Amino acid sequence: MSSSHGVEFDPSLVPKSLVKLTREEALALPPEQYAVLKITTALSSIRGLVELERPLLELTFEVLPAERGAVILLDPASSFGWGRGADGAVRICRPIFDQVLHEGVALLSNEVDDGGRRRSVMAAPLLVFDSVLGLIYLDTADREAPFDTHHLHTLTSVASVAAMSLGYARPLNALESEN
Repeated sequence: MSSSHGVEFDPSLVPKSLVKLTREEALALPPEQYAVLKITTALSSIRGLVELERPLLELTFEVLPAERGAVILLDPASSFGWGRGADGAVRICRPIFDQVLHEGVALLSNEVDDGGRRRSVMAAPLLVFDSVLGLIYLDTADREAPFDTHHLHTLTSVASVAAMSLGYARPLNALESEN
């Protein structure tokens, strides 16, 4: 068979065994992977920053055992902070915030002192290429369900997907504000 752009169908290649996966089977993912897929699907349909704020954290709270959270962007022109907390305010641990932003790494601590109460805190950077746009910050005081490295991996995946959406939404937001 003739090739087009370096692709050639070779009739001499015959599979001896196959693994077949239907769409339904493919969607039967472990809960964490399904959650990231759900967030990816939801965020891909959102066009602007304002529309992105709330769903991002709401979907994150569906998959991670956080009591409070915030998305903090560094660009003043497109910055937003939104948190879900009992009193409406999310208090941020400055050393974790600074380290995530300066090093571009995700962090987890189950020993953040909050006036005698211990909190679990985790944060993941919103990275587009090598640029940190901001971070997602979550915490909980539930000692029965502290964060673990599995939660941190999930948050990092969510932040990666969110960063792509934010990276596309920022220029759109800037264009809309000019008009």
